[in-house]
Amino acid sequence: MAISNARELCPIPKHTQTGWSSFENPGGLKGQGGHENKGAKGHPADFIKASESKVLFTTKDAGIIKRIWLTIDDRTP
Repeated sequence: MAISNARELCPIPKHTQTGWSSFENPGGLKGQGGHENKGAKGHPADFIKASESKVLFTTKDAGIIKRIWLTIDDRTP
C-alpha cells in the first residue's frame, strides 16, 4: 500500500511549533536563516574538532530531532 502523503504517516499536532536550527540560525528562529550572505546560505556547515562541541539548539520544552546530518572526513583514530 503506497502512502500518498507523508503527513498522514507522521501528523504534526495542532499548536505545535516547528523550527530548523543551523550554524546560521542556532536558535531556530523563524525567518532568521540565510542572513549571513544577503539572503543566501553563507554558513550552512562548520568544522567540529575532536573533543569539541557546538550547541545548535537549546530548549526547556520537550522536542524531537527528526533529522541531523553529519559528514566525517577523517576516520583515523
